[in-house]
Amino acid sequence: MTAGVAGLTAMVAVVLARGVFGVSVFGPAGEGVQQDTSATVPAVTAAGAALGATGALHVLALLSRRPCRVFSWLVTSATVALVLLPFTTDAATGEKVGAAAVRLAVGVTVGAMLSAVGRGALRRGGR
Repeated sequence: MTAGVAGLTAMVAVVLARGVFGVSVFGPAGEGVQQDTSATVPAVTAAGAALGATGALHVLALLSRRPCRVFSWLVTSATVALVLLPFTTDAATGEKVGAAAVRLAVGVTVGAMLSAVGRGALRRGGR
């Protein structure tokens, strides 16, 4: 469910960036080159990231004393790093902001959803 919501969040963010604000969102084209990307590339990437985050939360729930706190720190750190990543390229400022906004929306969505799920699961499990 989280992967689907993350994918839809990325798609809506790309459509908003392009349609409402007139900013193209770029993605990797290979060899460090960035190019304008379709809405499906960020959506599939977001869904994959959400699945990876779900796995990380599961492992943390098994191994960590405070899994929700560690998970929140991990998601926040990863989101900040991914939001800042477009600003290291030579793309136009608008494209950088558009790509950063899409990544921020996905990071906040995944972090909020999985943190709530993790807290609920751990509360029921007696941790």
